[in-house]
Amino acid sequence: MHDLALDYRDMTAVRVTYATNATVSHNEIYDMPYTGIAIGYGWGTNDPGGSQDYVNRGLYDFQTVYTTPTTLKNVRVTGNHLHDVMRTMDDGACIYTLSDGQGTLIDRNYCAENNGHYGIYHDEGSRNYTDVNNVFRDTGDWDHENSNATNNTGALTVTDNWTSNGSISLSDGMRGNRVTGTVVVTDDDWPRGAKRVMKNAGVHPK
Repeated sequence: MHDLALDYRDMTAVRVTYATNATVSHNEIYDMPYTGIAIGYGWGTNDPGGSQDYVNRGLYDFQTVYTTPTTLKNVRVTGNHLHDVMRTMDDGACIYTLSDGQGTLIDRNYCAENNGHYGIYHDEGSRNYTDVNNVFRDTGDWDHENSNATNNTGALTVTDNWTSNGSISLSDGMRGNRVTGTVVVTDDDWPRGAKRVMKNAGVHPK
């Protein structure tokens, strides 16, 4: 998928909103003005208990504060090759999330050369995502969370990823996050596991 969103440039190549057990697997996505793959919706406003940010903004004067989880859960984003995205717009990433993902796994993706933007961006209300065995080459923050003000972003597990840029905005132990096993690579000297992810990411030939 490439050269999409030519008129409405804030569109993504793949978007999964309130879905259960969806899989986004082995795509190659490039030459996009904005994000490659986006998971979730709602900025955490529809998650149980709502979001204090949006209490402060008056949203719940017009919308119910729900007590039950949404149908966004158990999504898997795996084996995708994303490069040359974020060519025009801002505030996005190779892979972007919103709201409570309840068991969502982001694994074995290869994100490269996205004009200095985020590799994975956990935006408002993103919770309960696991990012494991992904490769980030020539990105900005390779994993980023929007944890501003009183939103519910957190409870993110980030394990055993490879990156050519050590910049990350998540901290181990803060906001319920767990960040372990990161390998920062210099001079393109990628370990065998990273090379395997890079080779296997993207479209598989028939």
